[in-house]
Amino acid sequence: MAKITRKLYLLIIVLLATCIMLSSWLKINEIVSFPSDKQKAYGVGARHSHSLKSLAEVKAGGSARHQPLEQEFIEEENNMFKPCEKVTRFVMIKTEKTGSTTLFSILARFILKNKLKVMVMTKGGHLDVTRKRGDHPGWDIGPGHPSHADTLVHHARYNESLLSTVIHPDAKYITLVRDAASWLESAMRFWPGQVDHHSPDELLKNPGLFYQKRSKLKDDYNGQKTLFHLSQLQWLGFDYNKKDNVTAMEEYIKYITSKFHIGFLTDQFDASLIRLRRLFCWTHEDLLYKAQEVGGRVRPGSRDKILQPLSKKGIRELLQPETNLGDQMLYEAFNRTWWNDYSDVKDEHFWQELYIFYR
Repeated sequence: MAKITRKLYLLIIVLLATCIMLSSWLKINEIVSFPSDKQKAYGVGARHSHSLKSLAEVKAGGSARHQPLEQEFIEEENNMFKPCEKVTRFVMIKTEKTGSTTLFSILARFILKNKLKVMVMTKGGHLDVTRKRGDHPGWDIGPGHPSHADTLVHHARYNESLLSTVIHPDAKYITLVRDAASWLESAMRFWPGQVDHHSPDELLKNPGLFYQKRSKLKDDYNGQKTLFHLSQLQWLGFDYNKKDNVTAMEEYIKYITSKFHIGFLTDQFDASLIRLRRLFCWTHEDLLYKAQEVGGRVRPGSRDKILQPLSKKGIRELLQPETNLGDQMLYEAFNRTWWNDYSDVKDEHFWQELYIFYR
């Protein structure tokens, strides 16, 4: 009986060791690819040929076949390629319906952990940059009463003249942008009561709904004039009175893209996080998150429960100068910068690190 027990015990040990060895072998040899749930949540790697090309290069060969991904990742974590200092001063301009609440939760945790001085609203859920410090509603800096804030991460329109006087000058600036079509669909899911159960195509044909004011009680809402029209441009400080001037939009987009150190793309959200980690010298632990307010096509309170996507005709109408061409131009500008000017994304180690981060 004792011999049988001993043999059974040895067999269990051998099986466990085999499983561990097999698991390690699979980790080393598996092909880099994005999890389907992440693709569904943010469309990572699904919209741009650059990301697909990077993955194809990894599949074709290279250092990923000669060295375990985990080992490359460890070397990168230890070396960081060059000495760096953790960034603890930053501003996020929180554009709506772009994944900004998820990013807010990441940044807010970092702020609490590092006990940073924060610029916050004194009342409500949006910080009104047109008000003075201490106004109600308005804004203030705390804890304590310092002259400058380390960070701002709440909803607030970009206002360079104000932020340059109340935020430390060495702060890094972050924002998020999203293509106009998916932004509109997301906004309609978030504000079902404001669209009267219309589909996106129907909304575009109803000026009273599409151009409705942000607030029925006053002309604007903390500087935001409208709910669905040019929302992203407005959050980034564009003067809505120039809404009919495409040249003014182009000039402002050129100006505003130069003010941000990282422009997150909603469809490359996790990859944008890796860019932030590298620039800010943060750890992967700093970036862990649970997605916030990510919705499907089910629309709460809707009669049909399903929000139909924009048709091709609807997209063409949406991208006219009088509708949301400006927001799409904004997205395309940040998109070009993301793929062309960020050297990280052209490095296969970047995509390998993203893969490890998923796991």
